Amino acid sequence: MVRVQLLAAPLRERVGGKADLACRAEAGDTVREFLKRLFDQYPGLRIEVMDRRGGIQVDYQLWLNGEMVRDGEGMNRPVKDDDTLAFLLPMSGGSDKEVQAMALPQAVEALWSQLQTVRRDILEEVQGLSQAQADWRPSEGDWSVGEILHHLTLAEINTGKLTSKLIKEAEPAGALSPHPADLRAFAPLPPPPQGPMEAPPVVRPEQGHPIGQLLAGIKSTRERSRQSIERLGSVDPRPLIWKHFSLGELNLVQWWMLQARHDADHLQQLRAVKASPGFPKA
Repeated sequence: MVRVQLLAAPLRERVGGKADLACRAEAGDTVREFLKRLFDQYPGLRIEVMDRRGGIQVDYQLWLNGEMVRDGEGMNRPVKDDDTLAFLLPMSGGSDKEVQAMALPQAVEALWSQLQTVRRDILEEVQGLSQAQADWRPSEGDWSVGEILHHLTLAEINTGKLTSKLIKEAEPAGALSPHPADLRAFAPLPPPPQGPMEAPPVVRPEQGHPIGQLLAGIKSTRERSRQSIERLGSVDPRPLIWKHFSLGELNLVQWWMLQARHDADHLQQLRAVKASPGFPKA
C-alpha cells in the first residue's frame, strides 16, 4: 500500500478528518495513474487538489518520498507500494516533516528575511494605536496610518496574485524550470525613479477602516504571501516577467524585492505621520 499524507486541513476535511490514507499501487503505476485511483476512492480530494486541466492546483504541492512532484514529466514518475505520497499546502502548519519540506533556497530565504524585517518594524510602529490615531491625517493631501496599512495590504495582495498568474500561465506552456540549486543571489532592482509617485487605482487605500481589521488584514496577507515565496523556491522565477508602470520589466523575484522596498518607503512615511504636530496622543 502507498501511504498518502494529507498535510493540510482543507484536504483532511474532504476525507472525514483523516490525516493518513492508504491506497494500493498497481504494477507499472505512474503518479498520474495512481492519483486517478486515489481520487476514484476519495472523490473529494480531486475537487480540492486538481485544476480544470488535470494538473495540481497551484496552491498545493505534491511530494513523493521527500521529493517534489512537478506537473508534466513529474506526473510520469513511478509509484509502488511502500512509497509515501504527501499533499502539502504551504503555511498550513503541521509536522516537522512538513516544515522541512517548506525550507527555502538561500537566495529566496534572504528575500523572505528582508520582507519580514521591514514588516516587523511596521507592526511595531502601529502597535497599540487607537482608532483616532489610525485615522488622523497631517493634512488633507496626506495619508493616515490606517490608509498606509491598507495600501500596503492591497499592494501585497496584488503581488501575490501576480505570482499565481505568471506561474499558472507558464506551467502549461512548458516555461517553468526547477529552482537552480546553485543560485545564491538574484539580480537587484532597478533604482527608484526620482520624485513622488501616485499609487495606481488598484492599490489606492480607503480611509476609516477599523484599526483591528487593518492589522488582521496585513498579517493574514503576509501569511498567504509565504505561499507565494515558497513557489519562488520551487521554480526558477527569473524568466517570469511582468512590466511595472514606472520601473519597466521586472522578473517575479524583483516584484517581491519591490514589495520590500515599498514597505520600507512607507515605514518612513508612517513614522513621519506619527511625528507630525497634532498627532493624537491616544
